[in-house]
Amino acid sequence: MSSPASASLKADSNMCESDYEVTLLDELGNIRKENQEGHNQTKMSLDQLEQTVLDIKVQMGEHEGRIGKLEDRVGMADDVAVRHHRALRYLLHRDIALLAACDDLQNRLRRNNVRIFQPPYLQFQLT
Repeated sequence: MSSPASASLKADSNMCESDYEVTLLDELGNIRKENQEGHNQTKMSLDQLEQTVLDIKVQMGEHEGRIGKLEDRVGMADDVAVRHHRALRYLLHRDIALLAACDDLQNRLRRNNVRIFQPPYLQFQLT
């Protein structure tokens, strides 16, 4: 004993349920698309970050190489500076010794400056 009203209610409820399901499926599809777009954007950002990190690693490697070379150059410059310091100390010591020897020789020349007016062997020949 179904009445036409109850059949129409069932048809309306079936129609509402199918509309609800279609709307729900559309919303789920939209959510899936948004999720996929968000995932793609996240993946692109991650790829860019990875590339940036790789570039930074390359730059760090280059800088480490340059720093190593500069440390070697500074080490060599320090070694050369030590050798130059030693040579300078030696030359200053040698200069002081030579000045002292020069002063001594000048003093000896002054002390030994005996003037000889006529050599003695010439006196005997003249007489």
